[in-house]
Amino acid sequence: MLLQRLLVERRARWEADQLAQMKAAGRPPKDDRWKQRYAEPTPPETEGLPELPITWVWATFEMVGDVQGGIQKQPSRKPRENSYSYLSVRNVMRNSIDLLELHKIELFGAEFERLKLEYHDLLIVEGNGSKSEIGRSALWRNEVPNCVHQNHIIRVRFPRISSKYINFFVNSPIGVSSMMNLAYTTSGLYTLSVSKVKSTAFPMPSLSEQNRIVAEIEQRISVLQETETSLATNLLRAERLREMLLQQAFSGRLVAQEPAPESAAALLERIRAVKQERAAQQKANPRPRGTKMSSPHSARVRRPLYDVLVEAGSPLTPEDLFTQAGFDPKADEFADAIEEFYRELRDETRPGGRIDEQRLDKAKVFLKVRAHAD
Repeated sequence: MLLQRLLVERRARWEADQLAQMKAAGRPPKDDRWKQRYAEPTPPETEGLPELPITWVWATFEMVGDVQGGIQKQPSRKPRENSYSYLSVRNVMRNSIDLLELHKIELFGAEFERLKLEYHDLLIVEGNGSKSEIGRSALWRNEVPNCVHQNHIIRVRFPRISSKYINFFVNSPIGVSSMMNLAYTTSGLYTLSVSKVKSTAFPMPSLSEQNRIVAEIEQRISVLQETETSLATNLLRAERLREMLLQQAFSGRLVAQEPAPESAAALLERIRAVKQERAAQQKANPRPRGTKMSSPHSARVRRPLYDVLVEAGSPLTPEDLFTQAGFDPKADEFADAIEEFYRELRDETRPGGRIDEQRLDKAKVFLKVRAHAD
């Protein structure tokens, strides 16, 4: 019933437009024979399409909407006296409009009235270097006043059905596949056209059901966005915690310090004590059978500290040397990585060694290659 009403309204709009044009040209019709020029929209080709609920129907964009191409860029359209902002392929993302880079174009005569974008116009990308991006779409929400669109953007205006529903369909897996099939040519090129977009078939329920579907999709998208935001926040918090632990380890704040300066050997001994205590706790609370221990250095290539400093050509902080040498600050066995680092550093900074420590103050320590190493 909805489709039939839309088809009746479509014809009525065409007749009103034709009548207005004839009167404006000073040639009002003498009879109704001109109405026979009306071209009925081609029904969708339903072979191979999924079966729909009994109250739904397959329709095409041409049957329920107004499909129109955009304006072609030409040297004569360089902005001068009657220029307007226009959208190009780079501005229409999937489900969003990117206005970071927006240009202007010159219009002539009544072009603006014909091409002006209106709220909730559906914008479809006509061609793209990537096959999967052809046919991506977004809704126009009057982000910029008095805006038009380039010919590589196809505009579809739906008078009586939900543009949000259509946009969700076009960007769904079924819609993407449909657009890719329409865009395919025997020459191997992928591009759409106004006629191909007009023939795009989509499943159309009643308007009330379209609105319910849109509300459900938007609610689920909102939940996903909240989850992504929470996950990003927690990942950032975990990364900062790792950095803080690494900084505390190198500055001597990770474990209690003695008032007097402590040798590297004593530090290693205390780290060993902490490891033994942790091993005892793990022995008392063993991992469940089948749980695998991750290797702290399995995904990284370890490099000698001296070689890293030589390659750097300038002093490095212990933190930078730690990561550039291939130690993993995110490894599960973090204490093992610290101990291994200090063990190698102690061997290289012994009397006659090849690495010197440069301490600007208590908080700032740099490591550099000895000027005249043996």
